[in-house]
Amino acid sequence: MRKHYHTLILAGLFVSTTWLAHGQADCSQALIQAERAYYTGRFNDVETLLAGCIASGFNRDQKTEAYKLVALSSIFTKKFDQADTALMLMLKNNPQFEFAPQDPPEFKKRVESFGVHPLIEVAFNIGLIQPFYKVTDVYNARGLPANVTYKGKPGADVGLSIAYYLNKKISVRLGYEYQRYLFTVQNKDDVTNAKLTESQSRSQWQASAGYKFNFKQLNIQLYGGVAYNTLHTSDAFLVMQRADGTGQADYSYSNLPVRAKSEWRPLMELKVNIPQKNNWLLTASFRYEVGLNNVTNVDDRFYSLYHTGIFEWVEDDFKGSYFVVTVGVSKLFYRIKL
Repeated sequence: MRKHYHTLILAGLFVSTTWLAHGQADCSQALIQAERAYYTGRFNDVETLLAGCIASGFNRDQKTEAYKLVALSSIFTKKFDQADTALMLMLKNNPQFEFAPQDPPEFKKRVESFGVHPLIEVAFNIGLIQPFYKVTDVYNARGLPANVTYKGKPGADVGLSIAYYLNKKISVRLGYEYQRYLFTVQNKDDVTNAKLTESQSRSQWQASAGYKFNFKQLNIQLYGGVAYNTLHTSDAFLVMQRADGTGQADYSYSNLPVRAKSEWRPLMELKVNIPQKNNWLLTASFRYEVGLNNVTNVDDRFYSLYHTGIFEWVEDDFKGSYFVVTVGVSKLFYRIKL
């Protein structure tokens, strides 16, 4: 009984697969026949040949081609309302439709009249952030000339954003990001060699406006805007060694009290988009941010007598700039109407 049941299932699967393959073959043949009808001037036959498979049977690419044939045939027979309806359905099926070299001018004109462009773009990005620092004023607790070096280390940058397109070229974008990176400070004079290693976690909201340029299969967007960056944690590790070799000390602590809690960062970004199927994009972004504020909270520079008295460490005045490289994916949402 069980063997008979399995045989029935296999037979059913075979029949279903055969029927599906036959249906797909019939629709592929229908598309070929419709193309022949169009190129031989039998325009009135095109829609009749395609009607059944447009309703169910074509895949996405075949459906785009079918609507295009109906629109072209309608244009040649001067049924312009019917042509526009077919074009609207074609663009809803494939908003990223691209012209072929042989497409007639009237067809291109009517497609372009729809002004198709994304309405909303939702994006996820992940990548690296490289901080750079510039010292504006050195503070040395020992009152001696010191050689001070700041060095940023690459960290992580993860973000989400949503963009609204005003037209084909211009968009406005709001994004949220999490950043984590570290930097080192080397302070060396004739008495002491001290090194601070500090790891920071930050988040930021950013608002920007972009302009799009097309280049072959790529589209490139140039964004300009501003980010509001907030510091959440600042974990420090300080190592001090006397030049005469008399001893070494180290100390771990939170440096949050002596750091500015937030800052504004103007930004510029170059975003490269590679269109994919089903209205997806692969993206690569290159962004430069400039910190406007002093990273040190000058009001609390001497908040810890332990730092200044025992470790003889005082925070300098310095500012940061940041280079961010990310890769990501975006989903485009279109609104197409007559």
